[in-house]
Amino acid sequence: MQITTKDDAATVVTFKTLSVFSDSKSTKAGRPIYDDHEVVEIRLAGNKQTVGAFPAHEICGWVDGPDGTRQAQTYAMKYNAQYLAYKNGDGQVLLGTPLEALSFLAPGKRLELKALNIYTVEALASLDGNNLKRLGMGGRELKDQAQAYLENASEHRIEDRMSEVVTAQDAKIAELMAQIAELKGDPLDHDKNGKKGGTAPASTANAAATVAEVLALAETAHFKTFRAAAAKLLGDKTPATKDEIIAALKAQEAPTDDEASPFADFEDDDIRNWLKDAAPELETASFDREQLLEAADEVNAELAKTNGN
Repeated sequence: MQITTKDDAATVVTFKTLSVFSDSKSTKAGRPIYDDHEVVEIRLAGNKQTVGAFPAHEICGWVDGPDGTRQAQTYAMKYNAQYLAYKNGDGQVLLGTPLEALSFLAPGKRLELKALNIYTVEALASLDGNNLKRLGMGGRELKDQAQAYLENASEHRIEDRMSEVVTAQDAKIAELMAQIAELKGDPLDHDKNGKKGGTAPASTANAAATVAEVLALAETAHFKTFRAAAAKLLGDKTPATKDEIIAALKAQEAPTDDEASPFADFEDDDIRNWLKDAAPELETASFDREQLLEAADEVNAELAKTNGN
């Protein structure tokens, strides 16, 4: 069944072929002749008494065409998915969410609902008036539970879509960060001249983005993406709200004593690794950050001088 409106959700549609005796053809042929007619049977959910039978290609309404004109619509056109399944010899499966998805329904209750032509969650949720009354005691509660299920499923679809968007944004940002880090270069060859030393990059290849780069994300990226990038700079002290994070980043952006060194954005272990390659004679295991920065600045200056920078 092709569900397009609330009324459609409350119907069970079945196409079939009826063989009808043709009196005129039989008289002429001298033997029984039957004509095949395609018909559609329409039952209302919640009502097992009323069955409507109509020619499949009889006009049942009017719709707006692609050119804006009103065009006739037959039952075969309106319930096209079911009609095509009938023509192809496929089972005419109801479109919608099967009642089996409702875990709160006992097996016996599902059978009762199906006996009333209610096969989907959508059909149960759309019941009204006398058809709803036929469910008896607890019928209204069953309808409300079905509606709650559909609303909850819709909310989850939105959340899943948002999660996909955020994931895609994170991947794109990570790619851009990698490109930025690559452009900043190898700390052992700062000037891309094949020689050690020179002007050290702002960070190592796998370091977090700069404060300015993260602040730029505040205007363009999803909040979760922005906060994740900010957390790489602020650590456990990352605030909860966007405005607080921006304030914390701007405070961190203010000049400090460390920023006088080109190695200010390096992690301590990164500085040690750089010194290990640039000045292997130094024993830096016991150095604190201040001593590491001082040693790195001195070695970097000597290398730059040696290389003629």
